[in-house]
Amino acid sequence: MSPSEFAAITRNVIRTQGFAEFLPVACYPERRDIRTLAGAPSGSGLEAIATKWATGLATPGEEFLVAFKFSSTEFKVIRFADGHNEHQIFAAEQA
Repeated sequence: MSPSEFAAITRNVIRTQGFAEFLPVACYPERRDIRTLAGAPSGSGLEAIATKWATGLATPGEEFLVAFKFSSTEFKVIRFADGHNEHQIFAAEQA
C-alpha cells in the first residue's frame, strides 16, 4: 500500500470523526489490520511515539504504515517496507 492510498483511507476517517482529536493509526496491509493509539500525547514527540508503537506491533520484515497529526491542518504518513521507509505529508482536508 502506498502512502497516498493510506492517506485516502485516513481522510475518510477524518471526514467522519474530525481532525481535532485525530489519533495515530497504523495499518498492516498483509494482515488487513488497522490499529489506533489511544492516549498519545500531541506535540513534537508524537512521531517517535507513533513509529515505536507501530513498529512494536509489526512482525519482523512486515510492511506497515503509520499516520499521525503533523500540524493543525496536516498529517504525516510513513511507510515501512523492505528495510526502508518513505514519508509524505498530507492536508487533512483535500482541496
